[in-house]
Amino acid sequence: MNTGAGSDSDDHLQLEECALGSDDDTESGRRPPWTRIWRSTEPDTLTVYRTSLPSHAIDKSNQVGCTNDHLFSNNYDLYRCGHSMRSQLVLCRPKRCKAQQERSDDDDTGAPLPCPCRYKFKLCLSSDLCEVFQQGVYMMDINDPPTPVKRKLTQEMKNYIVGSLSAGEKSTAARPYTLICTLVDNNEMTGPAPKGTQVRDFVKNWRRKNPKDSMAPLIALCDGRLYDQQDPATLLDTEMVILCDSQPNSHPGDTGLVSHLGDGSTSYPLRVGMTCLRMMKNYIDVQNSPNCTSILHIDSTHNMAINGYVVFTFGYSDRSGHYYPMVYFCTS
Repeated sequence: MNTGAGSDSDDHLQLEECALGSDDDTESGRRPPWTRIWRSTEPDTLTVYRTSLPSHAIDKSNQVGCTNDHLFSNNYDLYRCGHSMRSQLVLCRPKRCKAQQERSDDDDTGAPLPCPCRYKFKLCLSSDLCEVFQQGVYMMDINDPPTPVKRKLTQEMKNYIVGSLSAGEKSTAARPYTLICTLVDNNEMTGPAPKGTQVRDFVKNWRRKNPKDSMAPLIALCDGRLYDQQDPATLLDTEMVILCDSQPNSHPGDTGLVSHLGDGSTSYPLRVGMTCLRMMKNYIDVQNSPNCTSILHIDSTHNMAINGYVVFTFGYSDRSGHYYPMVYFCTS
């Protein structure tokens, strides 16, 4: 890769407006000269180089005649032939320059002046040659301490968290956060350490986008508490009971029933209800009492359904407006 700032004789160039493109303002004659600070003949190197510059923003971008020094790369054909380049005027955006200007500005009535430092990116459209020029100096104090590195989740940290979650590790976001901080402190992972909220949000979003694709825990829960297999005489009033479709047990020698859960499709719906004997007995007592008047409620909500299934709540209320739940159903 050919990179550099040029020879000693052309390090400092007083560039005419036509040489940099027609997007310079009328004050170009009163500004300091443009100085070439970098150039390269390799593709995609400007993007990497820009990460080493202070904060900046492209203000103007025009297609003009190319004025890059193609003799530097021994490209005589482009040197002789007219062609185009992309000329980009780049303005300084560091917060430290703004803060320095505010500290040194004694005139509160006038508008704050922008930082005089500017860049010019010259990108040849017929080759990979690009040149960077700088004009002026930054307003920030050169003796200021280095800018703190922004705390964020790097791709390495994200891969580490995804690897832990994909392995089936059951933990809160606090565990990967603590492990990442330890790895950073031991110089085993590039820092700085992220914020705890960044790890927590990443874990939450990843789990939402990658739900567990396993029905085994739900099937085991339904099989163990299936209403068709319970004995009401020995069952505690507060013990959970599952209401769902059932089928004969396919295991040899077992004549009991097991749950028969659907996959959520139209032809094979998912229907799972949760209640207890006390809730059902209370409703039966209300219906059998001639002195009680009740209203049956069937409410639905999506807020409780992580996977988009509707949650129905069956309950009833008395004349005083007291509400009593009876059964919760999750159905597709």
